[in-house]
Amino acid sequence: MPPRARASRDLEAIRDVRAEAALLGGLRASRVATRIALLGGLASIGTDAAWDRIVRIALEDEEEEMRSAARLRSRSGGDAAPSALNRRLETWYALDARGRARGQPEAEVRLRAVELASGLTGFGGRRALYVLALLDPSSRVRHEAAAGLARVPDERVFRGLVDAVRSGHPMLQPRAASALEAYADPRAIGPLIDALDRLLRDRAGGVLRADSPFTLPAQMSGPAQVPLSLAAGADEQGSAGLSLLPSEVSALQRLSGRTFGEDVGRWRAWLAAQATPDEGDPR
Repeated sequence: MPPRARASRDLEAIRDVRAEAALLGGLRASRVATRIALLGGLASIGTDAAWDRIVRIALEDEEEEMRSAARLRSRSGGDAAPSALNRRLETWYALDARGRARGQPEAEVRLRAVELASGLTGFGGRRALYVLALLDPSSRVRHEAAAGLARVPDERVFRGLVDAVRSGHPMLQPRAASALEAYADPRAIGPLIDALDRLLRDRAGGVLRADSPFTLPAQMSGPAQVPLSLAAGADEQGSAGLSLLPSEVSALQRLSGRTFGEDVGRWRAWLAAQATPDEGDPR
């Protein structure tokens, strides 16, 4: 690049940084109308820091009018807003030096993340819902995120959920089963039966399902991969999030319309009877 062109580029970058700093400072103004007007300028700058701030406002600002304006702005941001939201989720679910999850914002803020992700187009929003459906400590947030996934089915998300069910992890497996129940794709029935079989064998061996630290399995490669670790814990409502029926059974009953409970043999026989040449493993 010629020196003059390089100097022009560098000057433009300096101007962007200064403009961004001025806008970020203006967002601390007291008048909501002034702050809303500044959102457009922040979006036009388009840096990661600018979109991170817009998403943070959409999730955490004290003024509903301001949050609403930031949500609307996020929906016109192409891939930038979903990327910023996913960076925010990575911050929420990061581990501290002791391997425990850092403090996360209150569940109401995380529900706003579900709302924001549901309104975003493209895979980035669905990936955010996928993370919330599997990793959030609140069963209510997980339920809303799974419902959001079900409204806009995505093959990559489906394969990621199936991989999570196959992982055998005591926390990841039931949460993915619950998400697949909402997803309502009958191709999940076979993997869910295998997961139920594994659960029952573990139980017979005295291994009770309980949360523990984990890393998402390596087979979840590609766009659906969530490169996060999480220190698991009890649900925010005070339980491990398990109902009287295992999540795998609940999902199987919802997807099939059958009520075979924990009878793996009957589930396998029923599935074999349904098989047709064009059906198969989601892989």
